[in-house]
Amino acid sequence: MVPRRVRVVLFFLFLVGVVSIFSSTPSEFKEHVDRHALKYRKWFGEYYWRSDLLPLVDLESTDWLVTDTTLLTSTVAGFNVFDKLYLRSGRFYAVARDPSSFPALESILPLQETQKDETATPSKMHIISPDDANKYLGVRAVVLDGATFIFWDSDPFISHYYRWWGELMLGAMRVYSGLSFVPGIKLPLPEPRRFLLPNVPEHHWRDSAGVNGPILRAGWPSTSIEGRDFWEDLIYLNQTYVFERAMIVSRPAAYTSPLRAQWFKMISTVMGMAVPNAFWAPTQHRVVRNTLGYLPYLNEDGVVASPIASRAPIVTYISRHSGVKKINRESQEGLVKALTELEQEGVCELHVVAMEKTTFSEQLAIIAKTTIMIGIHGTGMTHQLWMPSSPRSTVIEFFHPNAYPNDYELLARNVGHKHYAVWNDTYATHSKIPESGIVEYGTRLSLNKDPIPIHGPTIAEIIRRRLTSKINDLYP
Repeated sequence: MVPRRVRVVLFFLFLVGVVSIFSSTPSEFKEHVDRHALKYRKWFGEYYWRSDLLPLVDLESTDWLVTDTTLLTSTVAGFNVFDKLYLRSGRFYAVARDPSSFPALESILPLQETQKDETATPSKMHIISPDDANKYLGVRAVVLDGATFIFWDSDPFISHYYRWWGELMLGAMRVYSGLSFVPGIKLPLPEPRRFLLPNVPEHHWRDSAGVNGPILRAGWPSTSIEGRDFWEDLIYLNQTYVFERAMIVSRPAAYTSPLRAQWFKMISTVMGMAVPNAFWAPTQHRVVRNTLGYLPYLNEDGVVASPIASRAPIVTYISRHSGVKKINRESQEGLVKALTELEQEGVCELHVVAMEKTTFSEQLAIIAKTTIMIGIHGTGMTHQLWMPSSPRSTVIEFFHPNAYPNDYELLARNVGHKHYAVWNDTYATHSKIPESGIVEYGTRLSLNKDPIPIHGPTIAEIIRRRLTSKINDLYP
């Protein structure tokens, strides 16, 4: 029990504190509040307080309104980054003294209604002058600080493992990392603060396999994911918002790029952009480390050195026993036999993985140690994003005769793997395939129904050469 003398002293100190607060002048009270990181100001004759976590910009008394919106990536259709991009009533506003300095809106948010819920009408984005800013934006704006990635995409495109990671995220991170070459940009670039999906309700951005969400949380644990409800909340409040930095990613806008005629994919538009070496590595490392609790280290020969060393470079065969795409039984037996012989020779350590029978964490634990990944064209090849890049890292992809959809070749180019397209006993790398007319999908029947023939010894020979040649001989 507290002694009576101590209780008396504590009560006296409490009374002194109460008296000092109520006897303080307004200025003294203000100083007290300021010391505790609260701000207050006068607005229409009334006082209010706000926290630094909810920044509010008085456009009438600052330079925010009269400072141009900066377009940081003017040549990347569909992946446009802005500093100080405004939003009001569901419409974007860019403040520009010279509107002609901005690209056509079709390369940001297309004007034509080519795909429902994805395209922009003229009312979805305006480029206005500083003189007109007060008219459209009013005199105050709520700041959405940090970098916001705005994916102007919709279901069903967005709810797909490859489209989310191999197009939206890979493309966005390539463009975002390229900002490091922009003169005057502050480095290091901060991680995105939020991902905003205005056209996607609730959890519709999640894929059927259930990996999009967990991977995103592993890559950016503190970054929020906001959907249509967040967007509608902003509209309901009828206030002006300003994104400190925003990237608008639009699939229809990306399709306006002339590079689409060369690679035929949404990500085509970013392929010519200069980026730092290994730009994807920070994302890859965070996903792996935050999922597994460790990051495997591979030496230049592709051998796992830690945390548990491998006997030889790891070759992972993604074997598909369910689903519509599979190789025929004879090819399956011949391929496994050829790969097993390589392992017995000590050329590689073989893992044959049926993804439908393993958890994502188990899959990632194997992929993060893999030097060569092989498998049928399909969504599972997206896993190469989590495979470490090295001079020997390789993706070997099986195709039906006369078919070559190049989705995963583009992933390999971005991540830093050598890609081989294989048609039974014939193969080619991207450097040997003509740059025009390279994409042929074949018939839907052949792609999704007919078993694929594969010559096992051909695959084994590619692997042998990639793992035993001198590193200087691996690249032309």
